[in-house]
Amino acid sequence: MQLSQWEFTDNACPAAGDAAAKLKLREAYASKELLLGEQKLQQVLTLERNQIGDEVVKEEKELSTEAQRAVSRLEKQIDAYERGLAAEEQKVVKAVEKAAAAEAKELARVEKKAEAALAKEVQEVEREIESLEKSAGLKR
Repeated sequence: MQLSQWEFTDNACPAAGDAAAKLKLREAYASKELLLGEQKLQQVLTLERNQIGDEVVKEEKELSTEAQRAVSRLEKQIDAYERGLAAEEQKVVKAVEKAAAAEAKELARVEKKAEAALAKEVQEVEREIESLEKSAGLKR
């Protein structure tokens, strides 16, 4: 590369000109500062938005986890309640079966007693018939 290809840049401040030129320079400077301020504000707002979004996602995950835990606890409670109902149902079924067996036994006893009473009654009626037949002189 050759030195002739390089350009010389003059960074020296120009001599102060008239008031209009100064005002124009100040306006350009203020415009650049305002633009830089807007860009910085935009960067800060973008950063804040991202942080808020991350916090919302994190909070949603925590709430989701808590909800899942609550659902799990409820499911366990429901299972325990259902097991308790099943045990109670078994107790009721056994009590009903026991009562039905006792009723059947009592019914059989009453039936046997009624049959014995009926048989006795039949025998008495047959004896009376025989006694009446004898007294009337009829033979069987």
